[in-house]
Parts: sequence; C-alpha cells; structure tokens
Amino acid sequence: MTTSERLRVLYLTHHSPWPAASGGRLRDAALIPQLARHADLEVWAVSRRYEEDVAAAAAHTDIPVRVFRDESRQRAFPTRHSETVRRLLAEREAGDRPFDVVHVEGHYLTHLLPDRLAARSVLVEHNIESSLVEQKASFGGLAPENFDDFASVRTAELQAWRRVARVVTLSEEDHRRVRDRAFDVDVRVVPNGSDHTPLHTPAPRPADQVAARPRLGFLANYAYSPNQDAVDWMLDEVFERIRAELPGAQLILAGSNVDVVAQRAAAKPAVTVVGWLDRVTALWDMVDVVICPLRIGGGVKVKMIEAIRGGCLIVSTGLGLEGLPPTSRAAVLRADDADRFAAATARLCTDGELRRKQRERVATAQLLQPTWTEVARMLHRHWRDVHSMAVGEISVH
Repeated sequence: MTTSERLRVLYLTHHSPWPAASGGRLRDAALIPQLARHADLEVWAVSRRYEEDVAAAAAHTDIPVRVFRDESRQRAFPTRHSETVRRLLAEREAGDRPFDVVHVEGHYLTHLLPDRLAARSVLVEHNIESSLVEQKASFGGLAPENFDDFASVRTAELQAWRRVARVVTLSEEDHRRVRDRAFDVDVRVVPNGSDHTPLHTPAPRPADQVAARPRLGFLANYAYSPNQDAVDWMLDEVFERIRAELPGAQLILAGSNVDVVAQRAAAKPAVTVVGWLDRVTALWDMVDVVICPLRIGGGVKVKMIEAIRGGCLIVSTGLGLEGLPPTSRAAVLRADDADRFAAATARLCTDGELRRKQRERVATAQLLQPTWTEVARMLHRHWRDVHSMAVGEISVH
C-alpha cells in the first residue's frame, strides 16, 4: 500500500455513537464522520444497550456500524466482551481483506484482538480507569472489593498498553499517568474537539439580579458514577455553603439519566431538575454560572469544552480542568474544596469586574479550542505511523 492509498480501519468502541447522550457517545458521533474522510472506516460497537443501539445505528446509514451484544459480567469498572467479535476479527485477519489498523476506544476491548491485529492497533484511553478507582477510594476508603477492582484494572490496563502499537490519551495528565507506570509504552496526546456545538455568547442578566438570585447550572450524564459523586458533593456540602453567602441562589441540573439523582435533588431547597435539553445552548442561556464539581475523573470533560464554547462563566475543580489548553484553564475559576468552591462561585456572582474579565478570557479560549477536523487529522497520522511500522516489521521478517 502506498502513502496515497486509504487505510482499511476498524473503529472498535463500546456503544453506538448515537444517541449522543454522554461525553463518550458525543465524541464518537462528532469524530467518526471526520475520520471516515481519511480512511475506509467500519465501526463495531460492543454494547450494553444492544436493542437501543441497534435501532440508533440503523437510522444512520452513511457510515457502516455493526452493534454486538456485550457478554461481560458487569463490574464497577468498564468491561466488554463478545465471542462473536473475537471470532469475526480472527476471520477477518486470516482473510484477503484484513484491517490495516484497528482504533480501539478503551483498553477493555483490546483482549478481543488477535495478537497480529493488536500489534497494528491504536488504543485511546478516555480515562485511566485505575486512577478513577483510586479517586473513589479517597472519598470513602478502600473497601475489600475495591482492592480487587484496583488490582484487576491496573493489570488489564498494563497488559493492553503493552499489546498495542500506540496508546493515545486525551490529556497531558493521563499521558503522565501512563508513562509513570509504563515508560516503555508509546503514548501520545490527542485532545477532544469542540465544534460540535455552535459558538455562543449568552446575554448577561443585570448585575443586581445575578447577585440576588444567581442561577447555577450543572450538565451531566447522571448514570456515570463520577457525575453522581459530583452531584452528591454539591448537594451535601457545596450548595449549602453557596446558599449561606447567596440565599437566593438556585441550582439547575440538566442532562441525561436525571432519574438517578432526581429524588435526592427534589429533597433539597432551590434545586431544579430540567433533564435532557435538545439544545445545550438552552442551558447556557438559562444560567449565570456553570459549575463543574467533579472530584473523580480523567481525560477531557466534554461538559467543560461545551461550556467554554458556549461562552459561559465557569467554576470548576482542578480535575475538571484536565485536558484543557492553558487559555481554557485561565477562563475558569478553580476551587478544590467545598469552602473555596462556594467562595469562588459567590465572588463570580457578585463581582461585576471579575465577570467582565472572565468573559474576555472565555472569548479568547473559544477561538483556540481544537476542532474535530484537527483531531481526526491527528488520529489519522497515528494510524499511518502504526501501519508504516507494521509494514516495516513484515518486510524485515
């Protein structure tokens, strides 16, 4: 194959790209059409929501998507298995049109690859899952089952990283986490794009209204445990401190799977659950400040990329800033404990000059966020590198 020929690439993921109701699905939905411009792309998804994902994939006929039922035992960390996928990959590798490269979204899928195909694979880690287990343990102690989870995930990650040709993380922080444990692994950083949502500038409310009745917003997929922890922390510790400084403050929870937190939220004063919004700009126009009280996580937070794209004023923990470029970090007030988070939020709601400066920083950050076209080009270069290395090894042997 010459450098001008298109690669045959399998994009192996853990759900259908549609509906784009979570950060991971949104990443797939935005990235896959861009990648299909560079390669002959097939998408295979090993799904826990098989019927839903089959129906969603059937509505999108422009890119070939095959959905397979997940056969793994559900754990507190991501797992996926499909004997059908394992068999089909082995057959494809032995046939006359094998994949040139496999792009794998998550280490827990790499065990499905034959060895020769794993050596031509690029593995993308959205998070370092063992790090998430550690973070969870830091807030509740390490229960016996957490010891087993931690050991299992760390072992699986290391095995996967060393099987594939190249590992890609979404943030410099996760890049360091991989290198600290496996200095011999070829690991690179490719961020998420931002232009799946339009550039937006919310019309600011009058300063006296913001100070008297500030509206705070949190956007999330509430089925994801780090977002559940963020809501628990906000409801139990942070929001009551905000209300002590700003008695008129209101908290608005938007996003998918809100039924997970709706009962708890309803028991708290001044908390409103609006659920899923067809247009994310509706939330940005609804609130004065976007909050990101994440204490568990890794990679890049799509909610943060979108909030900056939406021209929002933001308060976040440092963990919520991971993976963002310096201009985006400068546009966000950082606070890592409940007192500081409440104080930063109150200051942003009452200090008009601070709001003006932060809006200017957000406007600068909006223009410097990467696009999905740029991200696709970066990934395609990694595919080309891996393919070239594999061809070189074959020719030598």
